[in-house]
Amino acid sequence: MDKNLVRAIALSTQSVFRDLVGWEMRVDGITVNGSPTGNESTELNAIISFSGALSGAFVLHCSEPLSAAIASEVLGAECEAGSADTKDAIGELLNMIVGSTKNHYQSQSDPFKISVPTIVTGNDLTVHVKVDSDYEVVSLGFQHVGGAEHIGLKLMLTTSK
Repeated sequence: MDKNLVRAIALSTQSVFRDLVGWEMRVDGITVNGSPTGNESTELNAIISFSGALSGAFVLHCSEPLSAAIASEVLGAECEAGSADTKDAIGELLNMIVGSTKNHYQSQSDPFKISVPTIVTGNDLTVHVKVDSDYEVVSLGFQHVGGAEHIGLKLMLTTSK
């Protein structure tokens, strides 16, 4: 696990949530190489893949009602769960987190190139990143300070064999 990268993800997530959503978020858990298991509840997943000196994917996941609440804060208008506005706002939120992570990460001048966000919703989902090597999964949990809201952010990072 690259501690500098994990630190950059945490700082970026907290900063983007503070600036864009107006929420203070705290890290409430980090696990490494936990199984990328499916989710039993309906969930929204924003996925950005990346390649370069580092390769893999960032996956932000939260419940659909929470995604609508976040999107409503971002857009300053009421958003419904599952709406195009909600999906676009969450995709852009992850895009900003990943972009900020690249800026905070000091190991490489340009460690990776990123894709556009992909949004997937549903029940009992499993996200799999197809790669030719082993991968490491770092999961970060965040909780809204003063609230009960939780989001998860997974980094699926390929490593050479």
